[in-house]
Amino acid sequence: MSIRSNAASNASEITSELRFRNRKLSKVKLHKLLFFIQAEHLAWYGTPAFPENIQAWKNGPVVARLWHEEKDSGRCEPEEALGLPDTLDDVITFVLARFRGMPGRDLVEITHNEGPWFEVTAGGTEIHNQNIPHDAMRQYAQRLPAELEAIREALKDTPRNRPFIADTREDLDSFFAA
Repeated sequence: MSIRSNAASNASEITSELRFRNRKLSKVKLHKLLFFIQAEHLAWYGTPAFPENIQAWKNGPVVARLWHEEKDSGRCEPEEALGLPDTLDDVITFVLARFRGMPGRDLVEITHNEGPWFEVTAGGTEIHNQNIPHDAMRQYAQRLPAELEAIREALKDTPRNRPFIADTREDLDSFFAA
């Protein structure tokens, strides 16, 4: 078991954690989850989860540096969790709980129909792999439905000495329906 630190993470470390939690994570879905993690971290804590820029590509938000690294050197397959900072772990858990069951193509559709990707590409008409500003991501995450605020607040009070056990999809569907 790794010891958590307060050191800033990079997109590769978060990718390792995401792949540790979901071995079958597609490249497209990975980059959309990184976008949502960055947006939520900015909204919750006012700081980025990782330093790399996210760009508006044809298929939605992409961490270009990571995309190119993996294209050149291949995909990394983590053998254990890294032990990320608690604040980052909370955001990752929140994002995975919200989007885990969605295929990458649905996440592409979500990012194309609203928010920062849509805004910086003028509705998809001007795609030049431009950077998506942090402020736009933060504002987007803060606009999310109010019922999700209860999840954010609950995570703040979660004891750190218990292992994370994910709810079933049916439990999450019931929660969101309520």
